[in-house]
Amino acid sequence: MKRQRESKLMQQEKQRGNMKNKMRLFILTLALTTATAVPAFATTETSNLTLNFDISQMFQWTQAILDVMMPILYISMGVGLAFMIVRTLRSVFA
Repeated sequence: MKRQRESKLMQQEKQRGNMKNKMRLFILTLALTTATAVPAFATTETSNLTLNFDISQMFQWTQAILDVMMPILYISMGVGLAFMIVRTLRSVFA
C-alpha cells in the first residue's frame, strides 16, 4: 500500500516536472518569437517587393539545364552499365 502511494507520488512529481519543462519551453519560444518579430515590424519605411515571374522563361531555363545535364546522366549510366556487364562476365567465367 505504501509503495503504491510512493509510486503515485513519484508519477505526479514526474508529471509536474514535465509540465514545468513544457511551460519553460513555451515561454522561451514565445520570447524568441517576439524578439525576432518586433524589429521586423518596427521599420517605418515601406519596401516594395515586385516579383517579375514569367512562366515561359522558367521553362526555357529548365530546358537549358536539362540540355546541359543529360550528357552527364548518359555518361554516368553508361559507366554503371559497363561495371554491371564486367561484373556479370567475371562471375560467369570465374
